[in-house]
Amino acid sequence: MKKTLVATAVLGMFTTAAFAAQVSVYGVIDTGISHMSYNLDDGNGTVHKTQMASGINAGSRWGLKGKEDLGGGYAVGFVLENGFDSDTGEMKSGGLGSRESTVSIYSPYGQFVAGRMCQIRGGKDSTASMFKGNVTPFATGWSDHMTGTGFVTSDANKTLNNAFLYKSPKFSGWQVVAQYSLANTDEGESADSDDRYMAVAAVYKAGSLYAQLMVDSTNLSQATDTQYDYPVAVSFAANYDFKSFKLYGITQYFKDSPLKKAGAIKAPKGVYDGYGLILAATTPLMGGELMGQLGYLSAEDATSGSSNADVDRYSATLGWEYYFNKRTRIYTGLGYEKQEQGEKKPDAYEVAVGLIYKF
Repeated sequence: MKKTLVATAVLGMFTTAAFAAQVSVYGVIDTGISHMSYNLDDGNGTVHKTQMASGINAGSRWGLKGKEDLGGGYAVGFVLENGFDSDTGEMKSGGLGSRESTVSIYSPYGQFVAGRMCQIRGGKDSTASMFKGNVTPFATGWSDHMTGTGFVTSDANKTLNNAFLYKSPKFSGWQVVAQYSLANTDEGESADSDDRYMAVAAVYKAGSLYAQLMVDSTNLSQATDTQYDYPVAVSFAANYDFKSFKLYGITQYFKDSPLKKAGAIKAPKGVYDGYGLILAATTPLMGGELMGQLGYLSAEDATSGSSNADVDRYSATLGWEYYFNKRTRIYTGLGYEKQEQGEKKPDAYEVAVGLIYKF
């Protein structure tokens, strides 16, 4: 009887604390099977690879988040989020908070965030990322060769340490978002040591229309050639829901920027000036949603100035998702990517199927 009373008291204490702070556990488990074939145009022929993989469609993760109302329009909150491989059970490096570790202040004047988070031109976390499903149905990309924005825009989607984020209140459909990072540490996907990332974006949403304009840059303090220490990207993305289908478009101009690798297709060395274009659409099909995307990138080598180092990239992605409910869905996808640089023309395709469960 005494143990029961003690257990009830302890449970009640934690329940009361959780209710007061609104703390919750959440996560995503995405496990699938993919088959890819790629030819790197290096004389070794075509390579075929079939594997079980985690996070093909949505990165597998779990985390804690909480929010407490302070009254008067003010609140505080936090997010601790870590990724893991659902096919092996291994946690991603960096421990709890490696994907996101932030504290927030909510006020009538907007949301102020500090900590470790993704670049706003990324799709990793729930707080900062703006290149997710509102700019293309494939976000920054499914798996290695089912591209979203990653293959046909300049390199991004990195995790920032010591970063600040501000989201203004929404007014007449408009919202302003700004981000700045202090020194970063060199931890895998993080930016280089002591780099400063900065970005500002304007978002507009009214009825069926969504649009965003973003400018971002990084002060590369570790750059070996200071001529290229400020890569800049200007991105415009929009979508419009016509009810029977939804249309997406992205255009980006970039200068002195590196390009991103895609699976077996390596990123060309150096920095580039150029542009990327994406056109995508979704429509209902067989109780689910069919989605397709075409992408193109043209980049001139800004390092050597040689036209033989210029890059053209092409991508095509097709996907279908079926929701059993808000938590559970299945998906399948097919993607193709090709890169042309001088005489080298590596390409790859991939097909995948998987299951996602959210909790």
